[in-house]
Amino acid sequence: MMKACRLISVCLIFLITSVYSESSMAQSLSGTTGLFHIPTAEMMPDRTIMAGLNQMPAEYSLYGGGIRDNRSGFVTVTFLPRVELMFRYTYLLGVDRSSPTSGPFMDRMVAGRLLILRENGSRPALLLGVHDPGMSVDLAVNKYFGANYLVSSKNLDAAGFSAGLHLGYAFKMLNEETQVFDGIFGGISLSHQQLPWFQIMAEHDSFRWNAGAKLLLLNRIQIMAGLMELKRPAGGISYRVTL
Repeated sequence: MMKACRLISVCLIFLITSVYSESSMAQSLSGTTGLFHIPTAEMMPDRTIMAGLNQMPAEYSLYGGGIRDNRSGFVTVTFLPRVELMFRYTYLLGVDRSSPTSGPFMDRMVAGRLLILRENGSRPALLLGVHDPGMSVDLAVNKYFGANYLVSSKNLDAAGFSAGLHLGYAFKMLNEETQVFDGIFGGISLSHQQLPWFQIMAEHDSFRWNAGAKLLLLNRIQIMAGLMELKRPAGGISYRVTL
């Protein structure tokens, strides 16, 4: 038993100390780059591919009528290098997956993000994002995760700490409604230079306050957990690679 405990301890130390100091956090509950739930104007390096699985409490999603928790699998790609595209499948937990009307892969959505301005000196980054489009041009039969937004991000370093400040605004665009966010949203992330693989977050997603934390292992695996409305657990895991 003691040998097994020592082996587990060594493995955990290896995982943590193998993280590069320049690592940055990324994935939000939506599958795009962001804090816990809200998007940010940060973007992963060119040719980065991320894949993961997230879970959202029922009452914070339009999908399922607030009755069943949502689980989503996603793939996100950064290229050009100012463009981020995401494809996501979302399904409801606790339903009969063999049924043709309630199978495991129910709702499909895409998201696109364009980095308009990179952060440079005192200038913050600025990004335009569109989630779950298509209703206005009859390319979608339903819409549960719609969002159109501009978001700005600025990173500050002081006394060994790194803080990310993020402020955005979600709005209707080209007859596409915004649902997941509506109006002003924003948040802050905080990490320490001695613990670059660990980050805490607090945000307001325009409907509620949320808080969470991210752990990045081997500069590849992100584990995220937190509380929606500061009371219901949510989170996920993702893996990233740069080609």
